[in-house]
Amino acid sequence: MTKPIRLGLRVICLALCFVCLIGLVRSVSAEAETQPAKTKTTVVRQSAYEDAPVIGQMEDGTEVTVLGKRNGFYKVDCYDMKGYIAKTQIKHTKDGKYIITCQSKSSETKTFTYTDRTEAMTLRHSILALAKKQLGEPYVYGSAGPYGFDCSGLLRYLYSQHDIELQRTASRQLQDGIVVAKEGMQVGDLVFFRVRGETYPASHVGIYVGNNKMIHAGHEGIVYAPLNYGYFYDNFLCARRVIHTGTAQLSEEITDLQQVISRTGISGRQAS
Repeated sequence: MTKPIRLGLRVICLALCFVCLIGLVRSVSAEAETQPAKTKTTVVRQSAYEDAPVIGQMEDGTEVTVLGKRNGFYKVDCYDMKGYIAKTQIKHTKDGKYIITCQSKSSETKTFTYTDRTEAMTLRHSILALAKKQLGEPYVYGSAGPYGFDCSGLLRYLYSQHDIELQRTASRQLQDGIVVAKEGMQVGDLVFFRVRGETYPASHVGIYVGNNKMIHAGHEGIVYAPLNYGYFYDNFLCARRVIHTGTAQLSEEITDLQQVISRTGISGRQAS
């Protein structure tokens, strides 16, 4: 075989290898795009014991304020309520910060799936519309609809119609979402309440609809209620986010949600 022919064959082989490599990279990239993005979270417990009730989840990489130590746990400020996180799940940095660093093999670590921002907007809009359709339905203790609800039953129903499963009681629904601050609430977030002296982690839950209002199942039926004064202001416990898009997309989502609120007509005049 002559030298030019051998050289030509080498060039062809290299070209074929290059094409195959490009195809493999594209295939891997496409597969990665179709896979839902996931993040690790650590559970937040009501007290400093391994079997204490879970009252929420906090995302890997979140900076927390530590209030004390007990039984191998850090007591932390979870925005509107206090909770306990295993010390093995938090790193104390050289500059004095406490950062959640979820250990993959720890039983305290969970996996939380991000929702694409566009999909999240669609879900929030749809859940809000469905919640408005339930206004006027009666309160029925122990019922999850569709003709009558108790407080956690309403939330379970609204989310289940969008293929998102929440647990059945208000206290257990605390476990289902990411801890968020009251001032950072978005449409579709779960809002929890507890009267002082009650032993349950949470005694009531509603769905946030914007402008300091929620829709909830109270004894008067499915109604709007204000969060910035009165009974629910006095007994507000915390908020949880089930449709989570990740910190990087948060500012864009908030802007979009403001537009959703204006389109769906949630206003102070309507929420009475």
